[in-house]
Amino acid sequence: MKESPKSTKTIEKRPQAASKRNKPTVGIRSKLDNRGIRALIYVLTLILCIFILNAPFHNYLTSREELNVAETEYTQIKSQYDTLQGELKQWDNKNYIITKARERLGYIMPGETLIRVVTPKEKVEAKQQKVSEKNAETPINVKIKPWYEKLAETITAADNATKIKEADAKKKADEKKAADEGQKE
Repeated sequence: MKESPKSTKTIEKRPQAASKRNKPTVGIRSKLDNRGIRALIYVLTLILCIFILNAPFHNYLTSREELNVAETEYTQIKSQYDTLQGELKQWDNKNYIITKARERLGYIMPGETLIRVVTPKEKVEAKQQKVSEKNAETPINVKIKPWYEKLAETITAADNATKIKEADAKKKADEKKAADEGQKE
């Protein structure tokens, strides 16, 4: 009897299947080793990219921060500029100038009389301020002298200093003469 080709194929396949069972274990190990090496290479490449891109990214963030600071300064200066330009335009108005002269300098127009109302609170504050200024300038137990007495004291002190210098110069000259006479003898 003739054997069918199917049966031979199955017989041939069985030994190959047995040999394949032994080989895949070796192949799996080599594939796992290749996967580990590839993963290691990917990780190292990623770390290298992070190190390479770190400095430019840091510079970018720093420059953005500086730009934001500059923009806020610009807006502040721009608003201040606009405010000052508005004030400058007001000074072109003659009535505004007259009003400011009256407020700040107390100017009055011819024929007008100036009446300044001072409240008791303002008087008390002004006196307290004068007293505190005097106390800050002078020690506690020092008598405050009028200006002319202070002037007389400074002139006298300067005059005395001149007299003392002249007396010292005369004394040194006398000592020098005595020393010269002592050497001659």
